Amino acid sequence: MSDVQLSDRMIRADRLSKVLALVVAMVFFVGSLWLTEAQYISSIAAAGAGIGARFLLPYGVSLTVPEGEGVSIEDHPGTGNYHHGAVGAALLLGSLVMVGVLAETGETNLTLALGLIAMGFLFVIFSELLPRG
Repeated sequence: MSDVQLSDRMIRADRLSKVLALVVAMVFFVGSLWLTEAQYISSIAAAGAGIGARFLLPYGVSLTVPEGEGVSIEDHPGTGNYHHGAVGAALLLGSLVMVGVLAETGETNLTLALGLIAMGFLFVIFSELLPRG
């Protein structure tokens, strides 16, 4: 087991992000279902939005942790070697793109394709723009 510790603020943010992700997913699903009446795509988009929220809250808190209070997300050995903020933002905004495309076109296959492409592009953009956590 590693002796590297996250700060207390990061631990609280991680716990809170679980609840926030569930709320975001539920609200996103209801809103998307109301707007598009497509259960399948709404559930996929809601899952992406919830997972994105789950990544973004700890990432945002990680950026504000003072030095010496704990390690950042990037430096902790148990969090993976990828850009948490870029993943979270890409999933959240890509889910919005999916709902927008479906509301405009009504085509589920096109919606899935454009949503995945948007998520990929958004990840690349955010990984360059956002600081590492």
